[in-house]
Amino acid sequence: MTHSRNQAEERDINDLFDDIVLIEENCAAAGYQEGFSIGCKKGNEEGYRLGYEQGLSLGSELAEIYGKIVALQQVQHPEKVRRALNQLREAINKFPRENRRDADIIGSLENIRLLYKKLCVMLCSVQPSQPSAKLNKRLDTVLAFLEPYWEWVNCHMVNFLTDNTWQTYVPAALQKEVLDVSRLAACIETIFWSEDIQKSSLEYPECYKFVKLTQQHSLYSFDDILLTLDKFREINNIETNNHLNVKEFMSFKKKHEVEMTVNLIHGLLKSESKDEVFIIDAGDGKGYLSSRLALEYGYKVLGIDSNQSNTESALKRNRKLQKAWLSLKERAELQGLELASKKEKRKTRKGITPKTTSNYKTTSRFITNDLVLSHLLKEHFPDANCTSSICLTGLHTCGNLASTCLRVYHSQPECKFLCNIGCCYHLIKEMYSNRESFANMEIMNQQTEPGFPMSQYLQEKQIQLGRNARMLAAQSLERVLAAKEMPSPSLFYRALLEAAIREADLHFKENIQIGKVKNYRNFEEYATECLKKYPFLPIKTERVKYIQQKYQHSCRYLELFYMLRLCFSPVLETVILLDRLLYLHELNYTQSYLIPLFDPIISPRHYAIISIKNKR
Repeated sequence: MTHSRNQAEERDINDLFDDIVLIEENCAAAGYQEGFSIGCKKGNEEGYRLGYEQGLSLGSELAEIYGKIVALQQVQHPEKVRRALNQLREAINKFPRENRRDADIIGSLENIRLLYKKLCVMLCSVQPSQPSAKLNKRLDTVLAFLEPYWEWVNCHMVNFLTDNTWQTYVPAALQKEVLDVSRLAACIETIFWSEDIQKSSLEYPECYKFVKLTQQHSLYSFDDILLTLDKFREINNIETNNHLNVKEFMSFKKKHEVEMTVNLIHGLLKSESKDEVFIIDAGDGKGYLSSRLALEYGYKVLGIDSNQSNTESALKRNRKLQKAWLSLKERAELQGLELASKKEKRKTRKGITPKTTSNYKTTSRFITNDLVLSHLLKEHFPDANCTSSICLTGLHTCGNLASTCLRVYHSQPECKFLCNIGCCYHLIKEMYSNRESFANMEIMNQQTEPGFPMSQYLQEKQIQLGRNARMLAAQSLERVLAAKEMPSPSLFYRALLEAAIREADLHFKENIQIGKVKNYRNFEEYATECLKKYPFLPIKTERVKYIQQKYQHSCRYLELFYMLRLCFSPVLETVILLDRLLYLHELNYTQSYLIPLFDPIISPRHYAIISIKNKR
């Protein structure tokens, strides 16, 4: 008996399908025999034979559809597909089993066929393309790696002492390697500052393995996803441009970002007629990018910023830049050529006509999914028409603005090109996170849609990051490593202050935002300054020394904890950026790329999302 039960459990789905067909055939055969017998008596033999054939054909059709439903329901699908499968299965289950007078067999059959056609169309539309499947797999791997660490990446450094975060979140194997406090500084030096990999792996194997794993789950390790700038140019037949080295009116960091972005956008649009293409710069700020595109290459650019003072500053800066442009351009060209004869200078001055401010316009608007860019463009550039192409750019679009730009690019046919570099991940509004507090709730409440997750794939998984995780994603591991920069002493002092507050009053619930504290040389002075700002804090001066003495060795543990936690920064950024790229690929924008555009030490938010719609 046990043996037969095991055999039944091991039957595969093909056997089940065979059984379904066999049952239908048996039912049809039984019906035929009964009908044939009655038909013979009443003289309707031919009609009953025809009925049998129709019934057999119908039974086979329904059995085939039902079998496919059973198979498809064994696989994970988006919610809309699951609903369609359940609806179709229910319709087949309700199909009349007897030919009663009140049974609408034909109507039921047509309804089933219609539902099946809709399901087939739906399945075709949700089948991932090859790039989407690759992105799905990468996201699955990264999320699986992060799964045990969500509480760690979302913890508050302020609560390092009060919540005992070192023992709570750091894996036990890592803790064992630094049980002796004297090993903490050496561990940081060996793992993070030293380039001696062999020494790191031998002296602190668990710490080394942990850091290595975070690197393997970070975007810069995904050669199959990232596209280098040179490779992107090669694929799209874009020539390298010799950009001007103009350093006035902006910082070294901004100069690097602007020159690289301008060069990339000009390469994208080089084959387009400048009369037929318009650039819209989202989050224009002071107009660094847009004014350069207008002056250097003559593009018609509309800068949009939600802050009116920014748009006014951008125009003011552009007027100054325009006045100095000829001499700046001439000097940059001559420095590049290392040729500066007086004759050539005169020729250069005569041959160059500066672009006027009519090429660059600004407007103060809050960009939402409902903002129709072509209408806005027409207001400022009357020569823009329905055949004009729009290149939607954004150099460090803050928070949700990056995701809004991607949605606008998709929803508006005139947007043919997209170049977006996002930043300020901590300001992203999440779909599945609880209500969070933001410094500017008025701005956040204007966001019509969440900025994460964007892709259907992660929405189905209901992935949430959390505010602290997003703040961590916005930090720069590369800069810290390059500068060998330890966390500020104020980080430990703030944790000490929190411990002092909790020990003095266990029921003190008020959330204190200390902010920046100036003019302190040690914890005593730091605490004194805090008490000046918040005299109601339940701390007595005499307890300050006691707290500092109690936790004197904890500073080193906080430093290592900080460095280990910082390793998650590029991993979390990977989830955000892959989600955005996947969103575009799910919509079949196959010419969509993720490119490391800037030097990550100069500009930590250095990844650009590029999409070309007219090559879709």
